[in-house]
Amino acid sequence: MSKRSEDTASDTAIVSIKDYDATLDEYLADVCLLRTMGDVVRNREVATNAKGYAVAQMIYNAVFEMDVDLIRTIALRIDGTVPESDKRDGFANLIGDAVEDVLSYTKTDQMQIVPEDRPVIAMAKALVYIATQPCGSNYAKRKERNLAAQMILERCGGRKVQPTRADHRIEYVEPEWMQLGEGDGDRGEGSEG
Repeated sequence: MSKRSEDTASDTAIVSIKDYDATLDEYLADVCLLRTMGDVVRNREVATNAKGYAVAQMIYNAVFEMDVDLIRTIALRIDGTVPESDKRDGFANLIGDAVEDVLSYTKTDQMQIVPEDRPVIAMAKALVYIATQPCGSNYAKRKERNLAAQMILERCGGRKVQPTRADHRIEYVEPEWMQLGEGDGDRGEGSEG
C-alpha cells in the first residue's frame, strides 16, 4: 500500500479520536495545587480550550466572589468527602491543610489574596474571611458564614459522628451523715442518755 493510500484511509475514519491529556478532576487539582492565582486570572483571558477556561473561571468565581458552595464543590472534587474525625489518616485533605496554614498566619496582611497565592490557599483565605464576618440579621449571609465555618471545622478536625465529650459514669455514694443513724446509737433523735 502506498503512503498516499494510507493517509487517505486514516483521514476517512468515521469517528476521529482525540486523546485528552487529563480528566477534568486531575486538571482542576493540578491548577489548584501547582498554579498561582495570577495564572488563573490570566488563563481566563488566554485559555486555548473550554476546559482551561471553565476551570479558571470556576476558581476565580470561588475566590473573588467568595462563593462557599463553589469552594465546597471544588474541595469535594480535589479531596473527596470529609473523613470521620478518628479515621483521617490516609485521606487527602488538601483544603484542610491549606486552612490550617492560613489559620497559622501571624500578620493580618497575609490574609490578602495576592497573585502569587496557590488557588488552594486563596480558597482557604476566602473561607476563613467568610467564616469570621458579622452578618447581623441577614439570613443569606448567616447561611454562608455557617457553611464556611462548618467547612473549616470539618476539614481541620474531621466529621464528628460520635459525641465529642468523654462518657462520664455516674456513681451514687451514700454520704457519711446518712450512715450515722444506723450505728451504735442514735444521736440527737430523742434518746436519753
